[in-house]
Amino acid sequence: MRYDIIYWIRWPPGPHHGGLGVDAIPLEEAAGPDSRLRESLRRFGVTITTPFSRDGRHLDLSGLEANVRWLVKAGVQLIYPCGNTGEFSALSLDEWTRVLERTITAAGGVAVVPGIGGAWHGAREMVTRAAALGADGVLLMPLNYPYVSEEGSVDYYSTLADNPAVPAVLYRRSNQLSANALQTIVSRGNIASIKFATHDMVELASLIKSTSPALIWGCGLAETWAPFYALAGARGFTSGLANFAPQRSLSLADELRRDDFSAAFSSAMQVMPFEAIRSRNADKYNVSAVKYAMDLAGLAGGSVRPPLSKVDAAAKLEIRAVINGWLR
Repeated sequence: MRYDIIYWIRWPPGPHHGGLGVDAIPLEEAAGPDSRLRESLRRFGVTITTPFSRDGRHLDLSGLEANVRWLVKAGVQLIYPCGNTGEFSALSLDEWTRVLERTITAAGGVAVVPGIGGAWHGAREMVTRAAALGADGVLLMPLNYPYVSEEGSVDYYSTLADNPAVPAVLYRRSNQLSANALQTIVSRGNIASIKFATHDMVELASLIKSTSPALIWGCGLAETWAPFYALAGARGFTSGLANFAPQRSLSLADELRRDDFSAAFSSAMQVMPFEAIRSRNADKYNVSAVKYAMDLAGLAGGSVRPPLSKVDAAAKLEIRAVINGWLR
C-alpha cells in the first residue's frame, strides 16, 4: 500500500513515520492540496520565467498570465514562479508578491510553489504571503551569503519550514548541506521534497535510502539528468525549457513513470544541445536562452535584468537551429 503525508494542522499528531515528524496514512485516504502537490512533485514542474517590459524596469503581468494559462492548457501540473529561472534575486518583495498572485490566478488550481529566500526576515514574510495567497508550498532557495556555516544554514531553513500549513521543497545545490544537515532540517520542518542539484548519484542514492519513503526527491538539473536521478530513486524533475516546449518534458515524465529508460534517455539526449547553450560559460545564457526561445514560440519571454546576460546574435542563431523542429 502506498502512503502519503497529512500535516498536523489537518490531522492530530500520532506515531511518527520514519522519524520525520509526520503521520503516515494510506494514500487512498489522503485528499486535497497536499496530495495534489505530492503527486505533481513525482512528475515534473516548470520553473517559469518572469516577463519584464522591454527595458526590464517593469513586470509584464499580462504576459505572465498568458504564459501560465498556456502551460496549464498543455498539461503542466506544477509551476514554480520566482525561482532561479524566474530571476528571483532581481525581484522586489512587492514584485514577488504580484508575480505569485497572478500566477495562482492563471494556474486555476494547478499546484504553485514559489521560490523564497534571501534575508531571513523577508523570507519569513514570503512564507506568510504564500500561505495567505493560497500557494501549495514554497521552494527554499539556496543561500547566497559570503559567510555561512552549516549550523546557520540548518537554523535558517528549519525556521522557514516550520509552518505546518505550507509544505516546503528544499533546494540543495552543490555540497552546501551535508547528509546530516539535510536530515536535521527534514526532522524539524514541514519538508515535502528535496530538489537535489548535484551530479553525485552515489550520494543521492544513499540519501534516498537513509530517509523516509514519504520524502520525495527530485532532480534539479533538468531533463538531461532526470533519467540518472530516476535510476537512483528520484522520479520528479524541474524544467526550464518546458516554458516553451512542455511536451518534451511531459513525454519524459511519462517515460520515467513507465520505467521506459531507453525512451527516457533518448528524450534527454534530444534536449541536450539546448541545455548546452544555457550552461555554456558558467550558465551565462541559462535564463536568457529560455526567454529568447519563448519569444520564438510566440510567448512572453522578453528581456532579462542585470546582472544576467542577453543572448548575442550567434547564440540566437544556435537556439533557432536547435529548437526549430520543436515549435512546429
